[in-house]
Amino acid sequence: MDPMYNERFANDKKEDLTLSDSTILGGIFSISFTIWFILLLTIWLVGGITAFIASIVCMFYNSSITDKIFGFLLAFIFGPLYWGFYIYKASYCNKFPPVNYYYE
Repeated sequence: MDPMYNERFANDKKEDLTLSDSTILGGIFSISFTIWFILLLTIWLVGGITAFIASIVCMFYNSSITDKIFGFLLAFIFGPLYWGFYIYKASYCNKFPPVNYYYE
């Protein structure tokens, strides 16, 4: 063993080599925050994509042109908040338009 080894590390304190409680708790909170953030971001993205697809599908349903445009813009800009409009507006996206099968 190197004789200079003991002199080189003789002044190191044991406290410098251990983790404090605040460091451990800070790491745990940081990891849990990251997990929750990723989870909520995933839910937001999936809700936004499904809202956008639903707003496109509702373009072919029987409702006013204003509701169709507003629903599309709401889904495109605000994502999952579209579902509040979908639930609130009873006349939006509720049935197919009548189809005329009779040929004259």
